[in-house]
Order: sequence, then structure tokens, then C-alpha cells
Amino acid sequence: MIYITFSLLALSAVGIGFLFACKGLGRPIKHGHLIAHAFFLIFGSAIFLLGACFHSRSWPYDAFFSTLFYVLGAQISLWSIGITSEILGNLPHTEETNEFSRSRETISGPGFTLALVIVALVAFMSGNLLDKLSWSRDVGFIKQVSAETRLPEKPDWVTETVKSVDRFGKEIVVEIGVLWDPYRWVRGSTKYVSIDDFGENRSSVEDVIRNFQNDEKRPIIVVGTASHENEEENPEREISRAQERADALVAVCGEHFINRPHIYSLNLGAFRTERRFSVFSASERRVILLVIKKGEDSLDLTSGVKNALIKAKAEQGFIFDARDYSLFDTDRFKVVPRLNF
Repeated sequence: MIYITFSLLALSAVGIGFLFACKGLGRPIKHGHLIAHAFFLIFGSAIFLLGACFHSRSWPYDAFFSTLFYVLGAQISLWSIGITSEILGNLPHTEETNEFSRSRETISGPGFTLALVIVALVAFMSGNLLDKLSWSRDVGFIKQVSAETRLPEKPDWVTETVKSVDRFGKEIVVEIGVLWDPYRWVRGSTKYVSIDDFGENRSSVEDVIRNFQNDEKRPIIVVGTASHENEEENPEREISRAQERADALVAVCGEHFINRPHIYSLNLGAFRTERRFSVFSASERRVILLVIKKGEDSLDLTSGVKNALIKAKAEQGFIFDARDYSLFDTDRFKVVPRLNF
């Protein structure tokens, strides 16, 4: 939407500037008034879409600017098709004999104000509806690009989309992706994943990620985890291992995704021994990526992601519970910018 909005703004600016230049040079364009109104309609539409961008992307002061641009865009668009009002002081100067002017309908001030209010309400409701639709529909979480693979098993993600807020109440929408069975980190490794509990049939994490699309544009958060073995005897070593796995994913994603999305990392640490764990701990060593669908410009991305992870399990019953890991409830839980900023 951003590209469309600024393309329309540029087109309207060039068109209106060209018409003014021609008029100033004494070379008026045939049917110039109709063309001018068409460019103003494009300009009004672009301003309206700019309001939609503020609303959908939660830019700073989005509530104020989205409403402002909705109303301003609607006013310019209505004026461009001939609906004017003296109360707004925007009656254009045209000749009485102009055919376009004669055919234009002028409505009363109160009526026009009511029309603007209705248009603004419809725009606001449409923006909310589009936002909900864009959040609820599956736009594709790093989907597999080919049914054929050199890997022993076809890799796939289990995903959950979570809508939450940061500590300031700013909205964030996160899609959580867990590379599910049979692929998990090999015990003690920061480079290989395996399809069995003993790590005998292993593949590099690069080979696995290569099986998925490489044109992801949305911001990505890679998550590092470690299992419960050695967590009591040497917790810092397991926390370092989780960080090394996150670092490995940062490097892989930095090379794989050609559109250079923002890449963050999050270290969850080791699986906590007081939590329920299995004899075979491979399920604790998942490859996890998060995609930020909305709210990267949130004032506090760390708290937004943390709240989303809590909600994913507590309210939506997701298969992965980040609260099982040692750094979740500590001040070391941080979403850190890593690449392409």
C-alpha cells in the first residue's frame, strides 16, 4: 500500500505541476480543467490511502493522522468531482459558461459536512475491516517452494498468528513459526538439525532453510533455545548454546532472504528443569522463527513479542510455550536488532 500511495502522490504532483506550467507559458491543454480535476481526484485518493497507511501500520500518532488524512482525502476527492461547499471555503474559481461547472452540483454546508462525516466513518470502518482481514488471512509463513527435496523428510512449519500489545498499549501482530517434527537441533550442536532423537540422520540448518521461499520482506525474529541437560550444572553454557543457535539462524536468514528484511534475535535460554520435560529432549530444541506482521515500529518490541508469546500458549493453545525457558522471566529476555538495519 505504501508504494501505491506514494506513486499516486508523485503522479498527481507531476500532473498538476505540468498543467500549471503549461498555463503559465500560455499553452493551455485542451480540456485542461477535466484533466486537472482527474489529477486532483488521484491526489485526494493518495491522501486517503496515506491515512490508511498510518492506521494499518501503527505509525506514530496514527489515530490523529489517519483520521486527518481520511477526511482531507475525502474532501479533496469530493471537490475534484464537483461537490463543493462554501462553509469549507473551497469553491474553485471557474467561468460561468464552463460546461463542467454548469453540470456540477453544489450542496449546502451542513449537508456537505454530514457527507464528510459519513465518508470518514465508512473509511474508518473499512480500515478496521481491512486490517482484521489482513491479520486473519494467511499470507504465507516462509512456505516451502518445492515438493522435492534432498532432505530425508519434508520440512514444514507449525504456525500461530497472535495479536497483542506492548507495555505501552501499542498493537503488534506476530506470526510464530516452529519447525515441527521431525526436525530439531542436534543435541550439543549449533549447526545441525536431525530427524531422530539421537542426531544420527542430520542435516545442516542451511539445507533446511533453503527449502523455503526466499522473498520474505517482513521483519523476522530468530529464536535460540537449548534443552534441559546440563542446565543446572552449567546454565551459562546452555544459555550460550542457545545464543549460538540464534546467531547461526541470523547468518542463514541473512543469506537466504533476498529482500533483506530486518532480522532480530531472541535468546530464550535453556529449558527449565522445574518444568515438565521428556526423556528425549529433542522437542525442547526447536528451530523457531517469528515474523512481525504489524508493529515493528512499536515503542517496545521486546514487551510486545513477550506478550504475544504468552498469549499464543495461554489463550490460543499453541504447541510451543516460551515460558518453559530460563531467560523468559528475566531482564535478559530481549529482542535485539541484528541485520539489515
